[in-house]
Amino acid sequence: MQVLLAVGNTIVTVDVDSAEQTASGVGSIQKLAVAPNGQFVAAYTADGRLKVWVSDFTKALSEFATQSEKLPEQLEWCGTDSVVMCWEVSTLCPTLLPLHDLSLPPPPPFANPLVPNS
Repeated sequence: MQVLLAVGNTIVTVDVDSAEQTASGVGSIQKLAVAPNGQFVAAYTADGRLKVWVSDFTKALSEFATQSEKLPEQLEWCGTDSVVMCWEVSTLCPTLLPLHDLSLPPPPPFANPLVPNS
């Protein structure tokens, strides 16, 4: 069994017998998640970016600027091809208006597949 640790701008792989630097210069990582198949690693950095690498950190696959100043509560893989991050609701919607103040258009017919067509 191996464990990945983010230490500053470095990723360290730790197992029962040793610890070795796996990658450096990856950014100040706040959260890490390994894909279920072990082939990919997703990381959330201090500057609000989601980064995805192959698991040996030799190739960056994706980078997305979330534009969030807050750390997500969760960073999880959905299968092996997508990542989801979760913040508190108040972080996503810091100013909520009362519902009666919103004028929203009706949803398209395909938006609620559980309602039968009339």
